[in-house]
Amino acid sequence: MDNPDITHIRQYAESMIEHLPIGVALYDASNLRLLKANALFHPFFSQFWHPGRAVGHLLTDWQPRSRASDLMAIFRTVAETGIPYHVEEFPSPQPDLSYWNWTLDPVRDHDGRIIQLLQTVIDVTQQVIARQQSETTRSPHLQKSWEGEAELQRQEVHALLSITSHEMRTPITAIQGFADILLQQVGQGEDLGTEQNRYFIQGIVEQCQRLTRLSNEMLDASRLLLHLEHLDLLPILTRVVKSQVLLSTQHHIHLVLEDIDEHERITGYFDEGRIIQIMNNLINNAIKYSPASSEIEIGLRRHGEQSEEVLVWVKDQGIGIPTSELPHIFTRFHRAHPTQRSISGLGIGLYLVNELVIRHGGYVWVESAEGSGSTFYVLLPLIGEKEPITG
Repeated sequence: MDNPDITHIRQYAESMIEHLPIGVALYDASNLRLLKANALFHPFFSQFWHPGRAVGHLLTDWQPRSRASDLMAIFRTVAETGIPYHVEEFPSPQPDLSYWNWTLDPVRDHDGRIIQLLQTVIDVTQQVIARQQSETTRSPHLQKSWEGEAELQRQEVHALLSITSHEMRTPITAIQGFADILLQQVGQGEDLGTEQNRYFIQGIVEQCQRLTRLSNEMLDASRLLLHLEHLDLLPILTRVVKSQVLLSTQHHIHLVLEDIDEHERITGYFDEGRIIQIMNNLINNAIKYSPASSEIEIGLRRHGEQSEEVLVWVKDQGIGIPTSELPHIFTRFHRAHPTQRSISGLGIGLYLVNELVIRHGGYVWVESAEGSGSTFYVLLPLIGEKEPITG
């Protein structure tokens, strides 16, 4: 019989996933059987399969035969290599033609083994059809100017959808990871009341709260509003690093404090959720572009003659960034290694970091050389200095 606490956590996570504003499906990585799918994923089922019947069946059972083999190749590649997959404006012909942006990510256990695959999908049909119709109905003499305006609008809509998908994948994966670890430990007879297990449960609660906030606020993501409070930065940074250490078992992640005592207060006006978002994006970026078992250093020290600022950095031992790409690294949709198809990405994460740091009244930059790793620096004002941008 399941532990009541674990059952409650599972029900809470499943309810949250069911009500996400994106489609979500979870697969067993070993045989590609569908484990669960929320309501917004239903258009992906073959017209002959009721969504409830598909759970427990192989991917090839409920997908149209015309594309089953191609999808199997994609899913197998992600399951075997751990390399995420992303496709834009994927056409789904049943019951009516629709278009989707979708991603496929590996879900690992605490030993780093890929045990499940997480698919997220966003319906972009209206945007695609509107663009197609407009391209054919505009008069020739207005076509050029309209195309420029329409392209800008399309990019803004696409940016919002991409940001939503990008930001939601991290907490979904974290919730799944924490829950899997708890289930394994309970299955081995361990007590839920241990300090480590309480941390895992708290992690699930925090990530669910983060998803709720994202669901409510991402429609206003283009403005990236801040909710500033007088906070101590060090505990926030410590929690982010501790969470990443638990989830990122393939890398050695550690926190370095330079001339700062672990009990010292580093106070300023911060949006806690946005600071967590900044740090997670930088650390996840370091993980993505670094070899397994390499070191990732997160550092913190005071900066300036009067210590009126604080400097945070994320240093990796990865593939580095070509010199020619450095001026563009924080541009939306830009990827430093676009030819490396083995590394997925939308070019959103660093753009978000830059925008959020600026709105805190700070500055972000990178030092890197191809083949020698990268160090991203975030300079943030402390109390009494630069006024953050709140609108």
